[in-house]
Amino acid sequence: MKTSKFYRIVLAVIIVFVVTAATHLEAKTERPKAKAASNEPAASEAAAPADPIVSFQNSSGWGKLDQPTQEAWLDAMKSGDTKRRLDCFVRVRAPADRGDASFLISNGYDVRMFSGPIATGHMNAEDLPSVANLPFVASVRLSKAPQN
Repeated sequence: MKTSKFYRIVLAVIIVFVVTAATHLEAKTERPKAKAASNEPAASEAAAPADPIVSFQNSSGWGKLDQPTQEAWLDAMKSGDTKRRLDCFVRVRAPADRGDASFLISNGYDVRMFSGPIATGHMNAEDLPSVANLPFVASVRLSKAPQN
């Protein structure tokens, strides 16, 4: 008898899991509703795409950059050279660990080495916003002039 009660509980848990998963899947794949008959554009069409320069300047990551790093990034973005290499020091909030290095690498920063809370390495200009906006990054500084 205990066995059948156990199987009923397991079956109930499985049913709840399947129903929950189906509900989330349905919400993700829900199709947008048809446009109204009026000539007004939909809200998504009316909003202009965000300017990446202004967007980054308004983020918390922008304040983590020193003046030369900000200028180098702005120069690269305005000239359209998003692949420009920026050699940088990245200071992370202590204690630094392998997870920090992994997150930096996955966001485009090529870590050469860590010394305490400071990483040395380089990244493309286009990757600077994602690295600077990581919550554990305290500051980003150029280690030498950017290479064109």
